[in-house]
Formats: sequence, C-alpha cells, structure tokens
Amino acid sequence: MLVNPFEVDGKWYKANLHTHTTASDGQCDVEERVQQYREHGYGVLAITDHGIVSDATEYGTDDFLVLDGVELTVTPFEDGRFYHMLCVNTPSDLSFPGDLSPNFLIVHLRTQGAECFVAHPYWSGNTLPELLYLEGHIGIEVFNATCQSIGKGLSSVHWDNMLEAGVETPAIAVDDIHSAGNPMDLFGGWTMLKVNELSPEAVLKALRTGCYYASSGAEILEFRVEEGTARLRCEEAVEIHLMGSGWHGRSFYAGEGPPLTEASVQVDAEWKYVRAEIVDARGKRAWANPVFL
Repeated sequence: MLVNPFEVDGKWYKANLHTHTTASDGQCDVEERVQQYREHGYGVLAITDHGIVSDATEYGTDDFLVLDGVELTVTPFEDGRFYHMLCVNTPSDLSFPGDLSPNFLIVHLRTQGAECFVAHPYWSGNTLPELLYLEGHIGIEVFNATCQSIGKGLSSVHWDNMLEAGVETPAIAVDDIHSAGNPMDLFGGWTMLKVNELSPEAVLKALRTGCYYASSGAEILEFRVEEGTARLRCEEAVEIHLMGSGWHGRSFYAGEGPPLTEASVQVDAEWKYVRAEIVDARGKRAWANPVFL
C-alpha cells in the first residue's frame, strides 16, 4: 500500500538513485561522484554501475547516505530487446545463479535485501504487455535525465498505462549520470524522500511504499485527497495537472496571468486514482505519486 509523503511526519531528503562511475561507463570514480552530490545538497546516493555491484557504503556519513546498487540488463526476448533493472541496496557480494528471467531476478534480489525499479521504459522501448509481465518491482522511472538526450527521458505515458491496468506503482526521477559534460546528465532528475531517519532501512521503506515525489526541478509542497477533493500546493508553476484513470483529470494553465501555486478538483471512485504533475516556467516538472480512490 502506498503512503502519501505529505500526510506523514519526517524530513525531506533529496536522492539520486541511478548513478554511474568509472567502474562501468561513468567518467569519474565513486569518491568524486559522492563529493559532487554531497556538495549539491543531496542526502542519498545510490551507485548503480552496469553489471557491477558497487561497494560504496563506506563513503556515507551521518548526514549523507550511500547505497550499493547495480543496473542489470535482462534480455528475455528473441529479438534482443531488453529490460534495464535498477537495483538498490544490493549486497556487495551479490551473485546470480545462472541466466535469470526478469521476475526470478527481482525475487532473487529481494531475498538478499535489494529492491528493483524498471529503468527508463521509454528509452528501452518496453511495451505495455512487457511492463505488465514484470512482477515484484517497487516502481518505475517516470523521468531519466540522461535519456532526454534522445528525447526519451519522460515515461509518464508508460506509468499511466500501468496504473490504468491496475498496477499500483509509484515512480521515481533520476539522473542516470554518466558524464558531467552532458548538461542534461548531472543533477537533472531526483527523488524527494520523506523519512524519519537517514538510514538504509528508512530509505528502503520509503521507496517500497512510494513515500516520496519525483522532480526534474519543480517543487510540490502539498498533495492530498480529502472528502472527495484532490488539492495541490506547489512553488510557482505554469501548469498543474491532476490526473486519473482514462479521461478523468483536470488541468490548469497560468497563460499570461500570474504563476499557479495551488489547484483542486472534485474526484470520485470513477477516477480510480489521482496523481499530480506540475510544470514550472523553465519547463521543469514534478510528479506526485498516485492516491488510489
């Protein structure tokens, strides 16, 4: 069951959960990568190199949590297409018993304390039937900054299609940093976690329950559904979208008027769920996880 972060106590921590280093195809080592994010105001960083489990937790401090992770390519299709699975909190000695199907991989990782997200489904070309086949993951990437370099960083349609099909999944935003030389690559997407303490256990609980919102630069201040009304407050925006199943939704546009900072809409069971998305004057977005009705 998802937890609305705007309805629970805790502190917000900025997290990047998809990060590469020279251990695979990144352009700096773990120590430099950690320094970049620490100096930029982040509180949580997962090192997720391709096919190589990081051993980076030693770089964490009381006010900056580093999680070991890995990004795995799974190719179950005869035509060579693939899933990319983003795995966090992986043990550094993680091993795999032979060629794993994606669903067995997810189960195998969970037994060792790790959790999986579906990485950049738009960039990977994953169809809805392929996404519905996956079981046991705890979310998808709604935004991947690096994938914006080919215009496929935004996977909100994939997310909505999954929600429409009954998959109650939250969504994160990430950098997927490889090279700081790409202006879209570094600090381009992040996840705002709501936790009571900065520990692996608390962060994993927040990720499992969707106790966060995702952002590429915009900021959501409040999102609740009470007595049949969905209400949102945010920093200045030019668009606010409150979206439900199928044709259900309501959009608000600033146009030539003052920026938007709040919106509300009446909702009922026909909506099935309501999620929020905002766009600021720079084109930066933020996404609140769905509240199911």
